[in-house]
Amino acid sequence: MDVRRCSWNTEILSATFPLEISQEILKIHISPEVRAKKLLWSPSMSGIFSTRSFYLHSQILRFTPSPNPSPFNWNSVWNSFLHNRLKLFLWKLVNNIVPCKARLNLLFPVLDTSCLFCNFHSESVDHLFLHCPYVKQEMVVLVSRKCRDHWLALAQINQGERLKAKIWTPPPENWIKVSVDAAFSNGISFSALVFKDSNGSITFAAAYKHTCLDPIAAESLAILEACKELEKQDICLAIIESDCLNAITFINVSSQNGSWTAAPLIEKIRRYKHRWKEWNFKFVSRLANIAPHALAKWALFCNHDGIIPLHLIPTSVFCNIGYPLLVGP
Repeated sequence: MDVRRCSWNTEILSATFPLEISQEILKIHISPEVRAKKLLWSPSMSGIFSTRSFYLHSQILRFTPSPNPSPFNWNSVWNSFLHNRLKLFLWKLVNNIVPCKARLNLLFPVLDTSCLFCNFHSESVDHLFLHCPYVKQEMVVLVSRKCRDHWLALAQINQGERLKAKIWTPPPENWIKVSVDAAFSNGISFSALVFKDSNGSITFAAAYKHTCLDPIAAESLAILEACKELEKQDICLAIIESDCLNAITFINVSSQNGSWTAAPLIEKIRRYKHRWKEWNFKFVSRLANIAPHALAKWALFCNHDGIIPLHLIPTSVFCNIGYPLLVGP
């Protein structure tokens, strides 16, 4: 800046700053009056800082309309046939003012912000409605039940009779029900196990990889893995369910041994059955065995071998329209 002429030195500006910045600097007016330098608070008309002016300035973004307002027409929600409470909840959800723990923690200290359902992550709106495994499974089950009811209603209209869907049912109190299935491809099988208690809560899940050349042997391997895990956990009252009729028949009928590839496996399972008198081996339809079927497909795709932490179980496992409530990490 040339003080004597009260103007900017264009040569120094061009050498120091890019052209765009230099042009912006040249727009600044230089007053010929010489004044002492001092700090000014620009949000205040007087230039003097005050608590009131700071508060008002901090609220500008809150009360100033967005330059790019959302194109969503909220009138379509307010005028809909939804319950008024649901309308208000949707509005709060979109505007991120649902009083979850993470939100409340911004207003006053919250000692524990962990999710009430899974206890794994902070209870935020995104976690509750997008990532929480408990909420995800409940949503999937709700949609599955609605789809099933709709399908049954259509079947009743088309066939003139009410069809009964065969779905998974919980075991008696103090019993454990083990649903098993296998995914078989190119000589490799993945045996999936899903343990549930009388509340329908998943207590254990695993998928084990085997080399196998026969589908019945693959299903038998899954049942055998279930027996091993039941004995390992010392569970006396158990129901083992499979959608492989041949394997269950070979296990329960001693006069039949099945295919030669599955015969040694069937014999091992019978030994477990002899030692654990209360164990029951039952055949169920595929509709009642969706959970292990989905888990086996997932294990085959991910090449997973071993125990699966409950909070990492894929959402598709909860599509059996049963009672899929997790019980622990």
